[in-house]
Amino acid sequence: MKISQRLVGLDLLRAILMLIGPIYHISYLFETNSNLINTNNNFIYDLFSITHPFRMEVFFLLSGFFASFLIEQKGITFFKKNRVQKIYIPLLFSILIILPITIKLYYINQNSYQINSQHIWFLISLALVFIPYSFFYKLIKKVVLYTTSFSLLKILIISLFYASLTYALSKVSYELSKISSPEIHEIVYTFLINPINSFLPTFLGSVLYYKSYNINKKFNLPIIIAFLIIHSIFSSPVLETLKNIYKIPLRGIYFITTFYLILIIYNYFKNLKINNSERLKFFVNASFTIYLIHQPLVYFNGLFMNKLISNDYTEFMFINILTYSQCFILYYIISNLKIGRYLFGIKTAENISFLKSSKYFTFK
Repeated sequence: MKISQRLVGLDLLRAILMLIGPIYHISYLFETNSNLINTNNNFIYDLFSITHPFRMEVFFLLSGFFASFLIEQKGITFFKKNRVQKIYIPLLFSILIILPITIKLYYINQNSYQINSQHIWFLISLALVFIPYSFFYKLIKKVVLYTTSFSLLKILIISLFYASLTYALSKVSYELSKISSPEIHEIVYTFLINPINSFLPTFLGSVLYYKSYNINKKFNLPIIIAFLIIHSIFSSPVLETLKNIYKIPLRGIYFITTFYLILIIYNYFKNLKINNSERLKFFVNASFTIYLIHQPLVYFNGLFMNKLISNDYTEFMFINILTYSQCFILYYIISNLKIGRYLFGIKTAENISFLKSSKYFTFK
């Protein structure tokens, strides 16, 4: 059954997914192959990479859910106009302004640099995925409604097959890059493979708008434990010692546990009873802009703090404090400028008088 009222819990989930993006990208600075920070310790990155297998997949799932919600509630014409304001204008600004600055900072310690999509890849994928949603939604809805007749197991099997094809496509692209150029691989990945990968969770989000799929709660903990075990294997040197005959089924198990984990996360926040307070609205509204502007700040702060602090953990903490503080301050400034609201798809100027309140969130 389709949903007729907005679910605040899913708004909160989407905000959380965006707001943990900076801390993940900061942890990536401490990966041993980092361009900006010299470190021999992968622990910080390994710890925060735990969200990597599912964070953006859940985001695209929510994008599909809210796309169907918006089309059903407001109509396709409103949806198109809304996507231009919320996706395509911020994307254009990000490509022209934010991305060049981000790339320059990323390669500042090198003599040359390679053009790539950095953190803007998700917005490019979202923009491309929403093209068929904008012009062929009647067809997509027919397929979505047909899919709602499938069992969860059948959807999992189809998803696993789809993911296998996209994985094979990415491997082909990678091999071709060895005989062509890294730029061609980046273009193929950004404008073909990533959008194809992103379409599946977006489509499944639309399926979840029309039909609920629940997992017996007694399986939640075993699924989470299984995911953590498999993820730790894929994050460790152990994986490189395994033969392909073992890697292939492990990848399958990794996908299956991640699939069910995503559904557990989605259902938890969907059923979360929480009031839509002013403070919650602020964080929800701020999350998208913060994600767009955080990456150049991450690189700048990483370069700055690396010259001052030698301890990885202290440096990691201060880069986080600086980056999040700067992001929230910049968001407040941007939201109170007419041109800022236009470029970042912000609906109204922010009023932070609610910060005087002692209560952060109110649960029902």
